[in-house]
Parts: sequence; structure tokens; C-alpha cells
Amino acid sequence: MSIYSIECKCGKCYVGSTVRHLSSRANEHRSEFVNPNRKSFYSPVYTHFRECGLTKENMTLTLMQTILEDDDIKAEESKWINLIGELNQYDAIPNYEKMLARRERCKIKGRTIHHCPCGGTWSHHHRARHFKSLKHKNYLKNKILVDNINGKKKEVNPEIFVVPQGSTLKN
Repeated sequence: MSIYSIECKCGKCYVGSTVRHLSSRANEHRSEFVNPNRKSFYSPVYTHFRECGLTKENMTLTLMQTILEDDDIKAEESKWINLIGELNQYDAIPNYEKMLARRERCKIKGRTIHHCPCGGTWSHHHRARHFKSLKHKNYLKNKILVDNINGKKKEVNPEIFVVPQGSTLKN
């Protein structure tokens, strides 16, 4: 696991982290930088790089820190972003501290955070609210549509895919 930076011609830096090989992440950044079909092509970071005249060939990733397995990579990345990450889109330290505070509150209250396949999370107390959310409903609609198109009939875990009584899949 490592933390890296990409320096622009104007001297501003973007800080990122990866658990993969640095060369793989560098190739991914170069692809995102030049390929307009990639969603991230239009991100403020790559737009800034193009405006400053940075090219795919002279974009280099600099290793800032190697992280051991048991260290918290997000905490270290937040520190580096706070120090030199002028092109990062968010203030990393407050966001990281909010996440840690939320995690701690859940531990104190004895709650478990469940991760849903739709990309959302829920605690036991907010389970029904999550299953009524548009994000979860859209996920279910797409899942049913894809399974019907592919002709698959799979058994699913009813605890994850249950839509509460009185709720429909319609928007």
C-alpha cells in the first residue's frame, strides 16, 4: 500500500493512495487523463492538468510513503492531502474525522453497519429506511431486469433484497 503524488507544471499536487502496484495506478491515471470516454476525464484535477499543458508522457507519480498492512492508509493519505494536496477535491482531514466519529458512535451504541449490494449502508435501526430508499429500489429494479434478460433465476438472500411491506419498486 502506498501514497503517491502527481505534480502539475504549475507546482500544485494531487495526492492519492493505492493498494496495487504504483505502475498499474500510474497507467490508470494516464488513461483517465487522455480518454474522453472515461467519466473521470472531466474531473477538475485532469482538467487542470490539461489546462497547464501537462501531457500523458510527462505525468509521473512520485511515491510519498509506503504503508504497512496494519496501518490506516486513509489516515495517512489525509495527512498528505492536508500538507500538499492542493488539487484534491475535498478537505480530507474533516471528512476522515467525520467517518471515524460515526464509526465510534456506532461502536459505543453497539450497532453494526451493514453494507448492501446497492452500495448503501444501514444499521439495524435504519434498515427499513434504507430498503425504502431510491438507491436500493433502483438497484433492485436493475437487478431484476438484468436477471430477466439473462434468463437467470437465482436464489437471493432475502434479508438483503427484501423490500419492506407497503413499498413498491416504482419511483
